[in-house]
Amino acid sequence: MLWNVAAQGYPFELIGICYYVMFLLMSRRKYAGRYSLRSRVLTLLAAMFLIGAVPFHYGANGIGIAVMVAFAIAAVAATALDLRRR
Repeated sequence: MLWNVAAQGYPFELIGICYYVMFLLMSRRKYAGRYSLRSRVLTLLAAMFLIGAVPFHYGANGIGIAVMVAFAIAAVAATALDLRRR
């Protein structure tokens, strides 16, 4: 049962919603100077790919999971570099 939920991509969608909330926080005027455009774009793309796991059914596809993880890691790395730089 848990495998079916994971294979449909619901955990990825939940993580994608968290990434979208992170993007909204990064886009606020208060934090605009802290994060680069690269960080915001990568975070938004990661959120879109992660949320798209359910409607596009690539939660059980190895290549789909690899793309989602790659964008998620790139977004976190870019954000960490921005925070370290300032």
